[in-house]
Amino acid sequence: MQLDRRQSLVLESVRRFLRRSAPGHLLNLLAKTRPQDFAPIYANLTDREQAQVFRILAGRDQELGAALLAELPQGEGPALLRRLGPAASAALLDRCADDDAAYLLAELGDDEARAILEAMKPEEKQAVEQLLIYEEETAGRIMTPDVFSLHEETTVGEAIAPSRPGATWRWPSIFTWSTSGSTWWGCSPCVNCCCILPRPVSGS
Repeated sequence: MQLDRRQSLVLESVRRFLRRSAPGHLLNLLAKTRPQDFAPIYANLTDREQAQVFRILAGRDQELGAALLAELPQGEGPALLRRLGPAASAALLDRCADDDAAYLLAELGDDEARAILEAMKPEEKQAVEQLLIYEEETAGRIMTPDVFSLHEETTVGEAIAPSRPGATWRWPSIFTWSTSGSTWWGCSPCVNCCCILPRPVSGS
């Protein structure tokens, strides 16, 4: 996969930090790399280097590891989990959105998926198992239970506070909003959301 100049520099730095056994420097570098820019860098690492990077993330920064794992190309995530083993895989999937974790586990063999599930935290395990009950490609499988709502008087600053540096709360995959605390207007993936005044649906 072709890399631009910045991605090539990041790739060289990742390899240098792995060779020098400098996990702190590696984590600082990855924290400054957008998750969506990481996939081509990952593709240029060897299998051993890929596993090394994510073992460090699983042990030291699971939140970042989950964000990078979610951006890997289709098929790469399950292959990586097989190399990491149950404990490290569970540490990362505990921080993934439940629907992302369910998708990755569904791509594994039954025994592999069960071993990882058993290593996950009970609450996360239960949520993922509930999604895995549904057939693949159904609404039940791809839905996410992570939702929240905001009152119409919520300020923009209050709404985006969870995304600011230092925030520990994770954005859910779905964003909901209301106008009176009792009226539901709709939902959308967080990345597609913008702050606008709600409008009644035409004809309602």
